[in-house]
Amino acid sequence: MSGRIVRGALITALCASVAAACSFGPEEVTHRDRTKLVAVSVLDEAQQPVTTATFVDQDGERYASDFSGVIRLELSQPVAGVIFASGKLPEPVAVGTVSDVLTVTLYDRVGPDGGERIAMHFGGDTMLGRRYQAPIRPDTPRVDTAEDAREIMSDIAPLMGAADFSTVNLETVVGNLPDEDAYPGKIFLIQSPPLVTDALDAAGIDAVMLGNNHSNDWQDRGVVNTIAALDAAGIPHIGAGVTTEEAQRGRVFDVGSRSVAVISLSGLSGDGFNASLPMRGEQPTADVSSNQAWQYETRRFSFGEPGEPGYFPDADRVAREIWDEFDRLEPTLSPERAAELWSAITAEEVFPQMQDWVARRGHAGAGLYERRALTDEIGRLRADGADQIIVQLHSGFQFTPAPSEGMRSASRVAIEAGADMVVSHHPHVLQGVEWYQGKPVVYSLGNFMFDQNFHATYATAFFRVVVDDSGIVDARFIPMMLDRYRPVPATDAVATRIVRLLAARSLVGAESDRIVGSAVGMVQLEDLPDGFEPAGIALDRNTGALLPAPNRQRTTFTVPANEPARVGACRLMAVNQLPPGIEYGVELFGWGEIDDGLADRRRDTPLHLRVPEDPDSWSIVQGEGRSTFNDALRLSTDAAESVDTRNISLVPVARNQFWLPDRSRPADLPPRYQLELDVRIARSESPTLGLAAYTLADEVLTREPESTELRSVEVPIPVADTDDWHHVSIPLPGDLFQPVDGQPVDGVFFTIESPPAFRSDLDLDDIELIEWRGPAQTDVPLWAEVDYLQSVEATTVEVDAIDCTTR
Repeated sequence: MSGRIVRGALITALCASVAAACSFGPEEVTHRDRTKLVAVSVLDEAQQPVTTATFVDQDGERYASDFSGVIRLELSQPVAGVIFASGKLPEPVAVGTVSDVLTVTLYDRVGPDGGERIAMHFGGDTMLGRRYQAPIRPDTPRVDTAEDAREIMSDIAPLMGAADFSTVNLETVVGNLPDEDAYPGKIFLIQSPPLVTDALDAAGIDAVMLGNNHSNDWQDRGVVNTIAALDAAGIPHIGAGVTTEEAQRGRVFDVGSRSVAVISLSGLSGDGFNASLPMRGEQPTADVSSNQAWQYETRRFSFGEPGEPGYFPDADRVAREIWDEFDRLEPTLSPERAAELWSAITAEEVFPQMQDWVARRGHAGAGLYERRALTDEIGRLRADGADQIIVQLHSGFQFTPAPSEGMRSASRVAIEAGADMVVSHHPHVLQGVEWYQGKPVVYSLGNFMFDQNFHATYATAFFRVVVDDSGIVDARFIPMMLDRYRPVPATDAVATRIVRLLAARSLVGAESDRIVGSAVGMVQLEDLPDGFEPAGIALDRNTGALLPAPNRQRTTFTVPANEPARVGACRLMAVNQLPPGIEYGVELFGWGEIDDGLADRRRDTPLHLRVPEDPDSWSIVQGEGRSTFNDALRLSTDAAESVDTRNISLVPVARNQFWLPDRSRPADLPPRYQLELDVRIARSESPTLGLAAYTLADEVLTREPESTELRSVEVPIPVADTDDWHHVSIPLPGDLFQPVDGQPVDGVFFTIESPPAFRSDLDLDDIELIEWRGPAQTDVPLWAEVDYLQSVEATTVEVDAIDCTTR
C-alpha cells in the first residue's frame, strides 16, 4: 500500500502570511513593557550567512534576515516558528529570552551527490480523551469542537509541521462508543472523539501508529471505528487491523523522491496481565474493587472432547487456572483451533475479562511484535524498493528512565533485519538514544499530547532527522513541555533541563526490570550488548543535537566546606567515581525557576505550580536577579485568609533507583532531601512549608492504581520581614520519607503558605527540591544528572563528567 505525502495547508499558510506587527498574546506580568532584542544568525552548511531567510512565528508573522544573515526579534517572551529559505529545508526554531544570539544552520534540500534530502519528525503518545473531554481543573483545556482540537496544537504545530513526513503514536480508540461496550476487565481505557483528527491535521501529522496497547480498548468494534475515522479524515495508519496479517503489515509512503516504509508493532499483548491473575485459593485484600472481584471467582468451563486439541474437561476454575492451561496448549494448536478455544474462554458466561490486545486468536487488535514476522516484513518492504525503513515499537515499563531488555532485543532484531531506525514509545517518559550498528535507536519519545498528571510525563520532545542517500545528515530532539496538557515548545532553562535528561538517559547503561515482586527498578549492565553504543546529546540553540558519542571528559570540581557547590546547568557525572565524604545533589522538581521558558504566546501561571483561583491573590513580579526577564511569584493576602502555592503533581522520590548487575543490592545510597528557595516578605509573618508524602500503587498489573497519603508535616520558613531577598535552605525531616506499613514513599507534595495579614506579599523564586546521595557503591559506571556537590571539608574532586552544553 502506498500513499503520497502532500504537506497540508500549514506550511503554505505560514509562507504566505503577510508581515504585520508582532503579537504574542496577553501579557500578565507586572513589568509589562519589557523587551529584548535577540539576533538569530542563519547560516548554510558551509557556515556562510543566508541572506534570504525568513522566520515565520506561531501567529504567522514574518521576519526577514538582513545582509549579514541575521533575523532580529524584539521579544517580550519566548517565541517559536520556522525558518525558510529557497533551496533549504525548513527548520523549526524556538527562541528564548536568555541568549542574545541564536545560531541556526539550514540544510540544503539537495545534497552534494545530487540526491534529495527529506526531514522526518516523530512524536510520542497521543490522545484527546478523558481529561480533554471532562477537565478536572479549571485551567486545563476542554475540547468540544474542531476549533478546540486545533487550538491545543497551535503552539507546537508550526514546528512539528516543518517536515516532509511526521508521525505520532495514536494511543486511543477513535469514536463515540458507549462505556458498556469497552473491553471488560481492562484497567485503563482510552477513547478520543473523532475531533482528534482535527488536532492531528493541525500539527501536520502524515501517519499515525496504532500498534499499541489501547488500539482495541473497545475490542473489534473499536478497531474498525478507529480505522474508519482515520480513513475518513485522510490520515494513514499503521499497526492495527482485523487480522494478524493486516495489523503486522508495514506501509510505504512516497516522501518527495524517496520511498519511506513504516512498521508499527506492540510488545504488549495482555498475556502479562493474565499471567499475573491470582491463583486459586488466594484471598482478595480489602482494597480490591468490585470490578476486580471476578479474578477470585470460579466459573464452570469445558471445551471439546477427550482426545481433541485444546480439550478442557468440565470443571470450576479461576481465570488464572484457565489461562495457565491455555498458555500451555496454544503452541500445540492450529490458529483456527486456538481462536475457537479463546472465544469459548472469553464468552460472557466464562471470563470475558481475560485480556488480549493484539490481532490474533480470531479477533482484531494491534500488530504483535514477533521476531519472524518483523524480519519477514522488513525484507518484503526492502524488496519492494523502500529507501528508508523505520520500525516503531511499543513496549517496555511505564515511567522508567531506562529501556527494558525486551526493547533492546527487539531493536537489535529490527536493525539486523535491515531497518534504518527504531523509534519507540509506551513508557510515557523520555528515554535515551543508543546506536546499534551505526543506526539510531530511540527508546521512548514520551508523550506528545496526553492527559497524564504525573510529574515525570510533562517534559517531552519530538525527534527530527534529516536523511539522504548517504544516511543521517542531522538529527535532534525538539524539547516540548506538556503545560496543562497542551504541547508547547520549550526554551532556555526548560529546554536545557530536557536536553540534560535525554543526555543522561542515553548514558544510563541499565535496563528496567522487576526487582522485588512487581516493583520496577534499573539494573546496571556491566557493558552494553555487542553492537550498542550510547549516543551523545548536546544542547544546541534550544534543541538536543544527536552526536555519535557522548563528550566525556575528566573534570575537576572545587567544593567548599559545608556549602553546596553548583556544578553547572547541564552536567552529568559518573557518580560511582566520587570519593567518600562527597555528596551529589540532584534537583527533582525542576521547574521552580519562575522565568518564562515556554514559547506559548501567553504568561498565565508559573510552570507546574498551582496558584490561587483569585487573580488578585497572585502575580508575576521582578525576581532577585537584575535581568529584565528574571521573574518571581508573588502571593498577596489580606487579613481574612492565607494564600498558598503547590506543585501540581507529585514529585517522584525513590529510596533507590539503580541495582547492581547481580541484583544483590542497590547501587546507589539512600537519599536525604532539602528544599531551597529565594524568599522575600513584606508586612507578613513567616510563611510555612507543608509537606505530604504519598505512595502510588501502580505496579500490580491486575489492580487499579491508587495514590495514598502516608504522612504530612509542616515546618516554618525562617525569613525576616525586611523587604530583602533571602536564600533559605530547609532540611526535610527524614521520617517523612520512611515507609508506612510496608508502603514506600513514591512522591511528595510541597505547599508554601503565606498566613493572613493586612495587604502582605510573599515573593518566591528558584524553588528547588534537592535529593542528596553519597557516592554510588558500584564499580560499574553510574551516570547521573548532577546539580550540586557538597563536602564537610573543602576539597577538589576529579571525575568523568559531561557538560551537555558543549558538543
